[in-house]
Amino acid sequence: MESLMKTTVIGASGTKYLGQLLALDEDLGNPECVYVIVAYQAATREYSTIYVGETTGLSNHIAKHPKRNCWRNKGATHVSVYRTHATPQRRQDIVKDILANYDVPCNEEG
Repeated sequence: MESLMKTTVIGASGTKYLGQLLALDEDLGNPECVYVIVAYQAATREYSTIYVGETTGLSNHIAKHPKRNCWRNKGATHVSVYRTHATPQRRQDIVKDILANYDVPCNEEG
């Protein structure tokens, strides 16, 4: 798992979550983390959020995720990984904090 760059996602609470931006097609490893699936827009050189989730094993989780088709349809290219050894409840709280601050279409679908 090789980092492209450092990233920061800000929750509705104002908390900054620092992580790494990785290409979705690389070996992501299996860290415990909160993750944000994003699409890179080459024309604007910006990233848009597509999905936010949490897991105890990233690669395995991503490979079998039921929202993968939504991610592809929205142009997913990267994942921002925020490693944490927090409890499942704390990771879910972080996800909720991030979701409250971003438009995340694949979390809203179905």
